[in-house]
Amino acid sequence: MIKVSIIIPIYNVEKYLRECLDSVVNQTLSEIEIICVNDGSKDNCLEIIQEYAKVDSRIKILNKDNSGYGDSMNKGIELATGEYIGIVEPDDYVEKDMFQKLYSKAKEYDADIVKSNFFILQDSNKDKKITLVMLDESKKYYDKLLSPIKNLNVYRFPMYTWSGIYKREFINKNNIKHNTTPGASFQDNGFFFQTFSLAKTVYFINEAFYYYRWDNPNASGNQSRRNNLIKSKKEYDFIRTFVDKHSELNPNILYAYNWQKFHMYSSWIDDTSVDLFVQMAHQEFKAAYRNKEINYNLYSREQKRILKTIIEHPYRYNDIWNKQDSNKFYQNIFSIKNEGVHKVIMLLGMKFKFKNKYKELKSEIANLRAQDLKQMEDLKINIDCKVSQLDRFHIEYAKKFQDMLTQILLEDNLKSYEDINMQSCIDKFKSVAVSYWDNDKNGVRFFNNFSFLFDKGTNISIINSYEKQNVYADVYFCWGTRSYLGQLINVYNSKLYKKKIGIVEDGFLRSIITNACAKELTKYHIGISFTFDCKSVYYDARQASTLELLLNDSSLIISDDQKQRARACIDRIVETHLSKYNHQPIFEPHIGREGVKKVLVVDQSYGDMSIAKGLADNSTFEQMLECAIRENPDADIIVKTHPDTIAGTKGYYTAIKQHDNIYTQTEPINPISLIKYCDKVYVCTTQFGFEALMCGKEVHVFGMPFYAGWGLTHDRQKCERRTNTRTLEEVFYIAYIMYSYYVNPDKKCRCEIEEAMDYLLKLRDEYFSEYDIRKD
Repeated sequence: MIKVSIIIPIYNVEKYLRECLDSVVNQTLSEIEIICVNDGSKDNCLEIIQEYAKVDSRIKILNKDNSGYGDSMNKGIELATGEYIGIVEPDDYVEKDMFQKLYSKAKEYDADIVKSNFFILQDSNKDKKITLVMLDESKKYYDKLLSPIKNLNVYRFPMYTWSGIYKREFINKNNIKHNTTPGASFQDNGFFFQTFSLAKTVYFINEAFYYYRWDNPNASGNQSRRNNLIKSKKEYDFIRTFVDKHSELNPNILYAYNWQKFHMYSSWIDDTSVDLFVQMAHQEFKAAYRNKEINYNLYSREQKRILKTIIEHPYRYNDIWNKQDSNKFYQNIFSIKNEGVHKVIMLLGMKFKFKNKYKELKSEIANLRAQDLKQMEDLKINIDCKVSQLDRFHIEYAKKFQDMLTQILLEDNLKSYEDINMQSCIDKFKSVAVSYWDNDKNGVRFFNNFSFLFDKGTNISIINSYEKQNVYADVYFCWGTRSYLGQLINVYNSKLYKKKIGIVEDGFLRSIITNACAKELTKYHIGISFTFDCKSVYYDARQASTLELLLNDSSLIISDDQKQRARACIDRIVETHLSKYNHQPIFEPHIGREGVKKVLVVDQSYGDMSIAKGLADNSTFEQMLECAIRENPDADIIVKTHPDTIAGTKGYYTAIKQHDNIYTQTEPINPISLIKYCDKVYVCTTQFGFEALMCGKEVHVFGMPFYAGWGLTHDRQKCERRTNTRTLEEVFYIAYIMYSYYVNPDKKCRCEIEEAMDYLLKLRDEYFSEYDIRKD
């Protein structure tokens, strides 16, 4: 007895076909038939399936003229003799136990349909990238029998039909057919809708067996969005014919139909198709609304807003899509009102109550930087909160909320959305949005190296102006934690599409020279290393970052081989004088009195985000210098200026008073050169302190950087969360190798830390030669 008939509709896929057939013929369920429908392929597909059929009698071949995916599937179903029908598309493949497990559940529950999760596969490059897609992210509907028409939320599940099996008797009894439009144009939508609407028993398994190839350039989803919108309309016209024949299922079938159609139409909107979308959607959904065919409970808040605009004011949709007035944008995401004794602030749909009329909030708002105010004034944005005469704000004051928004949303998303592994994030997502504060070509050029982390097919959107609102991505990142407009837009987009947001920052071995020194970005300025964190930024000691959690995880054992690798990298960094920035000359300094111990006190850029987030402020730097002087009365105190300060920005010791034993080091010098010259190092939150540890120096820390609190440093503060102890090699391996990502711009791809060091050393030699930099 044939238990499952597996239908493979084939057209011009010789590149992938053998992998597909191998996965099907080797199923652990042996009682199967494999129906290969060759839809007039012009390549070697027919020869390949004939080759397989010679050695496997379970393979049946139907060779026909090209007529499209839907007709191929219908003919395959007509030939089927099994209890259940399965589908495997020829550019995909499946786990060997897929049909065994699906059939077992189908028989156990006598189900009309059994469906499972699946994987998205990308392997166009050397590295294979696999992403799990769950049918039900809420996990409410797994491992139970249900009828979709009575549980409308399951219509939101991915509409792909191949991750399940279907009782053949159920298909034939209800005369369920695929639409026979030409090509492969969403005919699975109609099959999905018919089967879900008519099935009385559907069982969902929380396992994945099917590998769906996303990067086949010939797939229907990779065609132009305008064409796909037109084709999807034809498919939903076909589905509507089915809906009208089954009025006994009203009103639920109408609700499900219109929600799925809205979801499908919305999937294909871009600048080339937005006008067509408005035209189509207005006519169809206005009629659906008039006939009471829309259940707004199925739609998200944003979907509901778009749908109502399309129905009532279609001419305004362009404002929502790409041209929304900036004033309205800020009014939509930010409002303040009174509720009894509370002042209620709404931020991106989140409500926060304050009893003290947010005095602290107003004091924060008063601390805005001049350039931020100017940026907002240039946009001519005003906002009226309408709460009282004393509480009228202009939008420039709302600018200060942006840092707060990022932190709030990060915490909110941790609770609302499943956390993501950064390695898999980089490997799997097809679209990434990252915010940046630079609106000109430098900002775009800055991300050239960043793009090398991802697959070449990954779409990277740079969010740097309010026109970039409503940009969809699989994941969103804010560059850094300083306050800027692009950050706010990205936070808004993340909340809008219910997608994870995180922070991306420069890595610990970054570039030759800092951007602060650049009028125009060159290969010497653009970073080659990056860190990602979806909990907090690594220098924020106010809450646990992913880096802190890794360092604090006592179950995370760094092996001897990994420690040896870390030690080799450390030794090379010290020997070659590599640092975060590498433009400064390498030489042995001669500072202060001969034969006297040297104590290094390291300054930082004024207002650097790592200061406040590292539990420090102006007074911390005052205390640090006082302690260095008091604790080392016979030593020379060398105050090291930050490279950005040399470039013109302010530091905490810019106006330091001169003392007999205090020497300010303003001359450019490589950090490792200076560290080697000194006996002790005093730091606040700078990476300089970790480099001093690598050089074997005694390090006193007054803030709470990522490397403090693990037993390596003399800490003047204590972080109660950090309870683990780590060796230098362990901290290095976790921070520089596990947590950081590197690219080789010459090869335009990701690389390991060793290759990144090779690149930086080569680039530094070029830079030193070009600018005649000293290197002893």
